Amino acid sequence: MTMIRALASLSAGVALLLSGVSAFGADASTIFGINYDVVETDTNLVSKCKTDPNATVHAKTIIPRYGDPQIRRAVHYQLVGLHDSGFKSLRSIIELYPGHHPSGDLINMNNVDDQTLEAVRDYVRDVRDSGIKSFILGFDMQGSASPRCRKLDWGDCFDPATVPAAVEAERKIIGAAHSVEGISLRVDLLNEACVSQYVPKVANANFATIIRAAVKMHAANFKDIPATVSCQVERSGDGLVGVQRLFSEGGDHVGYYDLHVYPRPKPIEPKALADAAKSLGESHAPVIIGETTYGQPEYRNWIVNAYRAGFHRDPPEIIFWPLHSLPSGCNYDVALPYTLRGALGGG
Repeated sequence: MTMIRALASLSAGVALLLSGVSAFGADASTIFGINYDVVETDTNLVSKCKTDPNATVHAKTIIPRYGDPQIRRAVHYQLVGLHDSGFKSLRSIIELYPGHHPSGDLINMNNVDDQTLEAVRDYVRDVRDSGIKSFILGFDMQGSASPRCRKLDWGDCFDPATVPAAVEAERKIIGAAHSVEGISLRVDLLNEACVSQYVPKVANANFATIIRAAVKMHAANFKDIPATVSCQVERSGDGLVGVQRLFSEGGDHVGYYDLHVYPRPKPIEPKALADAAKSLGESHAPVIIGETTYGQPEYRNWIVNAYRAGFHRDPPEIIFWPLHSLPSGCNYDVALPYTLRGALGGG
Protein backbone atom coordinates (compact mmCIF):
# COMPACT_ATOMS: atom_id res chain seq x y z
CA MET A 1 0.00 0.00 0.00
CA THR A 2 2.97 2.34 0.55
CA MET A 3 3.88 2.15 -3.15
CA ILE A 4 0.24 2.70 -4.16
CA ARG A 5 0.08 5.80 -1.96
CA ALA A 6 3.34 7.13 -3.40
CA LEU A 7 2.16 6.68 -6.98
CA ALA A 8 -1.25 8.24 -6.26
CA SER A 9 0.38 11.16 -4.47
CA LEU A 10 2.82 11.79 -7.34
CA SER A 11 0.01 11.64 -9.92
CA ALA A 12 -2.19 14.01 -7.92
CA GLY A 13 0.67 16.44 -7.38
CA VAL A 14 1.45 16.58 -11.09
CA ALA A 15 -2.25 17.11 -11.88
CA LEU A 16 -2.50 20.07 -9.51
CA LEU A 17 0.73 21.56 -10.83
CA LEU A 18 -0.48 21.31 -14.41
CA SER A 19 -3.87 22.74 -13.54
CA GLY A 20 -2.36 26.03 -12.47
CA VAL A 21 -4.93 26.44 -9.67
CA SER A 22 -4.67 26.03 -5.95
CA ALA A 23 -6.67 23.23 -4.37
CA PHE A 24 -9.18 25.82 -3.18
CA GLY A 25 -9.53 27.81 -6.38
CA ALA A 26 -11.26 31.14 -5.80
CA ASP A 27 -13.06 29.95 -2.65
CA ALA A 28 -10.10 30.27 -0.28
CA SER A 29 -12.17 29.73 2.87
CA THR A 30 -14.15 26.75 1.52
CA ILE A 31 -13.32 23.09 2.08
CA PHE A 32 -13.98 20.83 -0.92
CA GLY A 33 -15.15 17.23 -0.74
CA ILE A 34 -16.57 14.47 -2.94
CA ASN A 35 -19.55 12.15 -2.83
CA TYR A 36 -18.14 8.64 -3.28
CA ASP A 37 -20.42 5.60 -3.56
CA VAL A 38 -19.36 3.52 -6.56
CA VAL A 39 -16.08 1.87 -7.54
CA GLU A 40 -16.54 2.31 -11.29
CA THR A 41 -18.66 4.27 -13.77
CA ASP A 42 -19.15 3.00 -17.31
CA THR A 43 -19.54 6.26 -19.21
CA ASN A 44 -20.20 4.31 -22.43
CA LEU A 45 -23.68 3.69 -21.01
CA VAL A 46 -24.63 7.33 -20.45
CA SER A 47 -27.06 7.19 -23.38
CA LYS A 48 -29.09 4.56 -21.52
CA CYS A 49 -29.67 6.80 -18.48
CA LYS A 50 -32.82 8.34 -19.93
CA THR A 51 -34.61 5.09 -19.10
CA ASP A 52 -32.34 3.85 -16.29
CA PRO A 53 -30.61 6.55 -14.19
CA ASN A 54 -28.20 3.99 -12.73
CA ALA A 55 -27.26 2.42 -16.07
CA THR A 56 -23.63 3.51 -15.67
CA VAL A 57 -23.08 2.05 -12.19
CA HIS A 58 -25.02 -1.20 -11.81
CA ALA A 59 -23.27 -3.69 -9.49
CA LYS A 60 -20.65 -1.07 -8.54
CA THR A 61 -21.95 0.17 -5.16
CA ILE A 62 -19.12 0.04 -2.63
CA ILE A 63 -20.26 -0.52 0.96
CA PRO A 64 -22.57 -3.52 0.37
CA ARG A 65 -19.64 -5.25 -1.40
CA TYR A 66 -16.85 -4.23 0.93
CA GLY A 67 -16.21 -7.78 2.09
CA ASP A 68 -14.82 -8.53 -1.38
CA PRO A 69 -10.99 -8.14 -1.15
CA GLN A 70 -10.77 -7.01 -4.78
CA ILE A 71 -13.34 -4.26 -4.23
CA ARG A 72 -11.59 -3.15 -1.05
CA ARG A 73 -8.19 -2.94 -2.76
CA ALA A 74 -9.63 -0.86 -5.60
CA VAL A 75 -11.44 1.45 -3.18
CA HIS A 76 -8.35 1.90 -1.01
CA TYR A 77 -6.35 3.00 -4.06
CA GLN A 78 -9.11 5.41 -5.11
CA LEU A 79 -9.47 6.87 -1.61
CA VAL A 80 -5.77 7.68 -1.49
CA GLY A 81 -6.08 9.37 -4.88
CA LEU A 82 -9.11 11.39 -3.73
CA HIS A 83 -7.25 12.70 -0.72
CA ASP A 84 -4.02 13.39 -2.55
CA SER A 85 -5.82 15.25 -5.34
CA GLY A 86 -7.00 17.75 -2.73
CA PHE A 87 -10.38 16.58 -1.40
CA LYS A 88 -10.66 17.18 2.34
CA SER A 89 -14.02 15.54 3.07
CA LEU A 90 -16.02 12.61 1.77
CA ARG A 91 -19.72 11.71 1.80
CA SER A 92 -21.20 8.24 1.20
CA ILE A 93 -24.84 7.12 1.21
CA ILE A 94 -26.13 3.75 2.40
CA GLU A 95 -29.37 2.61 0.76
CA LEU A 96 -31.60 0.51 3.02
CA TYR A 97 -34.20 -1.92 1.70
CA PRO A 98 -36.89 -3.95 3.56
CA GLY A 99 -35.48 -7.39 2.71
CA HIS A 100 -32.92 -8.93 0.40
CA HIS A 101 -32.47 -7.15 -2.93
CA PRO A 102 -31.05 -9.17 -5.83
CA SER A 103 -29.00 -6.25 -7.18
CA GLY A 104 -26.57 -6.40 -4.27
CA ASP A 105 -26.59 -2.59 -4.21
CA LEU A 106 -28.82 -2.23 -1.14
CA ILE A 107 -28.47 -3.27 2.49
CA ASN A 108 -31.21 -5.41 4.03
CA MET A 109 -32.49 -3.30 6.92
CA ASN A 110 -33.90 -6.42 8.55
CA ASN A 111 -30.53 -8.17 8.63
CA VAL A 112 -27.76 -5.74 9.53
CA ASP A 113 -25.47 -8.53 10.72
CA ASP A 114 -21.88 -8.63 12.00
CA GLN A 115 -20.53 -9.01 8.46
CA THR A 116 -22.30 -5.83 7.34
CA LEU A 117 -21.11 -3.89 10.37
CA GLU A 118 -17.52 -5.06 9.90
CA ALA A 119 -17.72 -3.89 6.27
CA VAL A 120 -18.82 -0.46 7.50
CA ARG A 121 -15.97 -0.32 10.02
CA ASP A 122 -13.43 -1.42 7.41
CA TYR A 123 -14.66 1.22 4.97
CA VAL A 124 -14.50 4.03 7.53
CA ARG A 125 -11.00 2.89 8.56
CA ASP A 126 -9.89 3.00 4.94
CA VAL A 127 -11.35 6.48 4.50
CA ARG A 128 -9.42 7.61 7.59
CA ASP A 129 -6.21 5.88 6.54
CA SER A 130 -6.34 7.57 3.13
CA GLY A 131 -5.79 10.87 4.93
CA ILE A 132 -9.40 12.10 4.71
CA LYS A 133 -10.44 13.12 8.21
CA SER A 134 -14.00 14.34 7.68
CA PHE A 135 -16.68 11.83 6.69
CA ILE A 136 -20.45 12.16 6.22
CA LEU A 137 -22.47 8.95 6.36
CA GLY A 138 -25.85 9.41 4.71
CA PHE A 139 -28.92 7.17 4.64
CA ASP A 140 -31.77 6.66 2.21
CA MET A 141 -34.57 4.10 1.94
CA GLN A 142 -35.80 2.15 -1.07
CA GLY A 143 -38.84 0.06 -1.93
CA SER A 144 -41.80 0.29 0.43
CA ALA A 145 -39.48 1.80 3.06
CA SER A 146 -38.99 4.90 0.88
CA PRO A 147 -41.09 7.91 1.90
CA ARG A 148 -41.17 8.76 -1.82
CA CYS A 149 -42.42 5.30 -2.87
CA ARG A 150 -44.80 5.89 -5.75
CA LYS A 151 -47.46 3.96 -7.62
CA LEU A 152 -49.63 6.88 -8.67
CA ASP A 153 -48.67 9.68 -6.30
CA TRP A 154 -45.46 10.40 -4.38
CA GLY A 155 -45.50 8.52 -1.10
CA ASP A 156 -48.58 6.41 -1.78
CA CYS A 157 -46.87 3.01 -1.35
CA PHE A 158 -44.73 3.83 1.69
CA ASP A 159 -45.20 1.29 4.50
CA PRO A 160 -44.82 2.95 7.94
CA ALA A 161 -44.31 -0.50 9.46
CA THR A 162 -40.78 -0.41 7.96
CA VAL A 163 -39.72 2.58 10.07
CA PRO A 164 -38.57 0.76 13.25
CA ALA A 165 -36.31 -1.59 11.26
CA ALA A 166 -34.93 1.26 9.17
CA VAL A 167 -34.07 3.36 12.20
CA GLU A 168 -32.59 0.38 14.04
CA ALA A 169 -30.43 -0.34 10.98
CA GLU A 170 -29.24 3.27 11.07
CA ARG A 171 -28.43 2.94 14.78
CA LYS A 172 -26.29 -0.15 14.22
CA ILE A 173 -24.47 1.28 11.21
CA ILE A 174 -23.79 4.66 12.86
CA GLY A 175 -22.49 2.81 15.91
CA ALA A 176 -20.10 0.79 13.74
CA ALA A 177 -18.82 3.92 11.97
CA HIS A 178 -18.52 5.79 15.28
CA SER A 179 -16.33 3.02 16.72
CA VAL A 180 -13.52 3.98 14.32
CA GLU A 181 -11.26 6.51 15.97
CA GLY A 182 -9.32 9.28 14.27
CA ILE A 183 -11.98 10.56 11.88
CA SER A 184 -14.63 13.26 12.22
CA LEU A 185 -18.04 11.69 11.60
CA ARG A 186 -21.29 13.42 10.62
CA VAL A 187 -24.58 11.77 9.65
CA ASP A 188 -27.42 12.60 7.27
CA LEU A 189 -30.36 10.71 8.74
CA LEU A 190 -32.47 10.86 5.57
CA ASN A 191 -31.15 12.06 2.22
CA GLU A 192 -33.08 14.93 0.58
CA ALA A 193 -36.04 14.65 2.91
CA CYS A 194 -36.69 18.09 4.36
CA VAL A 195 -40.36 18.84 4.92
CA SER A 196 -41.51 21.68 2.70
CA GLN A 197 -44.60 23.24 1.16
CA TYR A 198 -43.15 22.18 -2.21
CA VAL A 199 -43.38 18.47 -1.33
CA PRO A 200 -46.67 16.57 -1.86
CA LYS A 201 -48.58 16.21 1.41
CA VAL A 202 -48.37 12.43 1.62
CA ALA A 203 -44.62 12.40 1.03
CA ASN A 204 -44.20 15.23 3.55
CA ALA A 205 -46.02 13.20 6.18
CA ASN A 206 -43.84 10.18 5.39
CA PHE A 207 -40.66 12.25 5.68
CA ALA A 208 -41.78 13.56 9.06
CA THR A 209 -42.61 10.06 10.31
CA ILE A 210 -39.12 8.75 9.55
CA ILE A 211 -37.32 11.90 10.67
CA ARG A 212 -39.05 11.92 14.06
CA ALA A 213 -38.07 8.31 14.69
CA ALA A 214 -34.50 8.85 13.46
CA VAL A 215 -34.05 12.02 15.53
CA LYS A 216 -35.25 10.21 18.66
CA MET A 217 -32.70 7.44 17.96
CA HIS A 218 -29.93 9.96 17.36
CA ALA A 219 -30.71 11.93 20.51
CA ALA A 220 -30.69 8.76 22.62
CA ASN A 221 -27.44 7.34 21.23
CA PHE A 222 -25.27 9.77 19.28
CA LYS A 223 -25.82 13.35 20.41
CA ASP A 224 -22.10 14.00 20.04
CA ILE A 225 -22.24 13.21 16.28
CA PRO A 226 -23.43 16.19 14.20
CA ALA A 227 -26.61 15.18 12.38
CA THR A 228 -28.94 16.64 9.78
CA VAL A 229 -31.55 15.82 7.14
CA SER A 230 -30.37 17.10 3.76
CA CYS A 231 -32.49 19.36 1.59
CA GLN A 232 -32.69 20.28 -2.10
CA VAL A 233 -32.15 24.01 -2.62
CA GLU A 234 -35.64 24.50 -4.09
CA ARG A 235 -37.09 23.33 -0.76
CA SER A 236 -34.63 25.14 1.48
CA GLY A 237 -36.62 28.33 2.06
CA ASP A 238 -38.88 26.54 4.53
CA GLY A 239 -37.15 23.16 4.54
CA LEU A 240 -34.12 23.99 6.69
CA VAL A 241 -36.20 25.54 9.44
CA GLY A 242 -38.50 22.51 9.14
CA VAL A 243 -35.52 20.26 9.87
CA GLN A 244 -34.65 22.49 12.82
CA ARG A 245 -38.19 22.19 14.17
CA LEU A 246 -38.36 18.38 13.88
CA PHE A 247 -35.01 18.00 15.65
CA SER A 248 -36.12 20.34 18.43
CA GLU A 249 -39.41 18.49 18.87
CA GLY A 250 -37.39 15.27 19.32
CA GLY A 251 -35.19 16.77 22.02
CA ASP A 252 -32.23 17.05 19.65
CA HIS A 253 -30.39 19.78 17.76
CA VAL A 254 -29.21 20.08 14.17
CA GLY A 255 -25.43 19.68 13.92
CA TYR A 256 -25.20 21.12 10.40
CA TYR A 257 -27.46 21.88 7.44
CA ASP A 258 -26.87 20.25 4.07
CA LEU A 259 -28.06 21.80 0.80
CA HIS A 260 -28.11 20.00 -2.57
CA VAL A 261 -27.80 22.45 -5.42
CA TYR A 262 -28.03 21.57 -9.12
CA PRO A 263 -28.68 23.65 -12.27
CA ARG A 264 -32.34 24.19 -13.11
CA PRO A 265 -34.09 25.58 -16.22
CA LYS A 266 -35.20 28.59 -14.15
CA PRO A 267 -32.56 29.88 -11.70
CA ILE A 268 -33.91 30.01 -8.15
CA GLU A 269 -30.73 29.86 -6.08
CA PRO A 270 -30.51 33.52 -4.95
CA LYS A 271 -34.07 33.69 -3.67
CA ALA A 272 -34.05 30.17 -2.19
CA LEU A 273 -30.81 30.76 -0.32
CA ALA A 274 -31.90 34.21 0.87
CA ASP A 275 -35.15 32.70 2.18
CA ALA A 276 -33.26 29.86 3.86
CA ALA A 277 -30.86 32.26 5.58
CA LYS A 278 -33.74 34.43 6.77
CA SER A 279 -35.69 31.46 8.11
CA LEU A 280 -32.72 30.15 10.11
CA GLY A 281 -32.11 33.50 11.75
CA GLU A 282 -29.31 33.32 14.31
CA SER A 283 -28.64 29.58 14.01
CA HIS A 284 -24.94 28.87 14.45
CA ALA A 285 -24.97 25.43 12.79
CA PRO A 286 -22.92 25.46 9.56
CA VAL A 287 -24.81 25.35 6.27
CA ILE A 288 -22.84 23.28 3.75
CA ILE A 289 -23.43 22.40 0.10
CA GLY A 290 -23.45 18.62 0.32
CA GLU A 291 -24.13 17.97 -3.37
CA THR A 292 -23.54 19.93 -6.55
CA THR A 293 -22.39 19.20 -10.09
CA TYR A 294 -18.83 18.25 -10.98
CA GLY A 295 -16.64 20.19 -13.38
CA GLN A 296 -18.88 23.25 -13.80
CA PRO A 297 -16.95 26.27 -12.47
CA GLU A 298 -19.45 28.81 -13.79
CA TYR A 299 -22.27 27.18 -11.88
CA ARG A 300 -20.15 26.78 -8.76
CA ASN A 301 -19.33 30.50 -8.84
CA TRP A 302 -23.03 31.27 -9.33
CA ILE A 303 -24.10 29.31 -6.26
CA VAL A 304 -21.22 30.61 -4.15
CA ASN A 305 -22.25 34.17 -4.98
CA ALA A 306 -25.89 33.36 -4.19
CA TYR A 307 -24.80 31.79 -0.90
CA ARG A 308 -22.72 34.85 0.00
CA ALA A 309 -25.62 37.16 -0.76
CA GLY A 310 -27.98 35.15 1.45
CA PHE A 311 -25.74 34.12 4.34
CA HIS A 312 -23.14 36.95 4.16
CA ARG A 313 -20.25 34.51 4.23
CA ASP A 314 -18.65 31.86 2.05
CA PRO A 315 -20.01 28.30 2.17
CA PRO A 316 -17.78 26.45 4.65
CA GLU A 317 -17.85 23.29 2.54
CA ILE A 318 -18.79 22.19 -0.97
CA ILE A 319 -19.03 18.45 -1.69
CA PHE A 320 -19.24 17.60 -5.38
CA TRP A 321 -21.47 14.87 -6.80
CA PRO A 322 -19.93 12.91 -9.75
CA LEU A 323 -22.40 14.26 -12.29
CA HIS A 324 -21.54 16.73 -15.02
CA SER A 325 -25.06 17.87 -15.81
CA LEU A 326 -28.62 16.78 -15.13
CA PRO A 327 -29.74 16.52 -18.81
CA SER A 328 -27.77 13.24 -19.14
CA GLY A 329 -30.43 11.58 -16.99
CA CYS A 330 -27.71 9.73 -15.07
CA ASN A 331 -27.24 9.57 -11.34
CA TYR A 332 -23.50 9.29 -12.07
CA ASP A 333 -21.77 10.26 -15.31
CA VAL A 334 -18.20 11.13 -14.22
CA ALA A 335 -15.59 8.45 -14.81
CA LEU A 336 -13.27 7.55 -11.96
CA PRO A 337 -10.81 8.65 -10.71
CA TYR A 338 -12.40 11.83 -9.36
CA THR A 339 -9.98 14.70 -8.74
CA LEU A 340 -10.35 18.10 -7.18
CA ARG A 341 -8.87 19.65 -10.32
CA GLY A 342 -11.60 17.95 -12.36
CA ALA A 343 -14.36 18.91 -9.92
CA LEU A 344 -13.28 22.55 -10.07
CA GLY A 345 -13.44 22.42 -13.87
CA GLY A 346 -9.74 22.08 -14.60
CA GLY A 347 -10.26 19.17 -17.00
